[in-house]
Amino acid sequence: MAALRIRNGVDRALLEQMSEGGDQSLMSWTPDAAVETEWRGSVESRSRVERDGASGAGFAIVTDQPPTRLGNDAGPRPEELVLAAIGAKFVETYALRATLCGITIESLCVGTRLHSADGVSADIEMEASVVADADDTLLHQISEQAYAAAGSMCQAASRIRFAMRAQGSS
Repeated sequence: MAALRIRNGVDRALLEQMSEGGDQSLMSWTPDAAVETEWRGSVESRSRVERDGASGAGFAIVTDQPPTRLGNDAGPRPEELVLAAIGAKFVETYALRATLCGITIESLCVGTRLHSADGVSADIEMEASVVADADDTLLHQISEQAYAAAGSMCQAASRIRFAMRAQGSS
């Protein structure tokens, strides 16, 4: 039986070609991302994501707080977006690794939760479940690789460099 060209929604032949060519960027931290965020009033912000350096090619993300935290609930809280990004990186990496291994995923879900006992430092917990046509050992190995990719996002966040340009009224 011939191998499926499309597995898990991914063109397996193209993925293998990119992996053989040394392009590991699909399953690791993407080093070239940029977002510009603008305050919209109260605690709402709008972030503009541009793709491929082309102005206008991208999308916008609105973040806000619920009314109990002085917002209008116009979008997810920033903390929720961080959790969504970590979960999405895990799922993306897992799906690509599984595809390279010839595994068909029936379902894959990851839950991420943020816990802070003191309101200053926080822990992020992840819990994943997968149903796929492979043995548990291989599924756990892939999960460790996906966890490492998701964790690299948190490590990058701990190395934020900051610069501020302020123009006040004098």
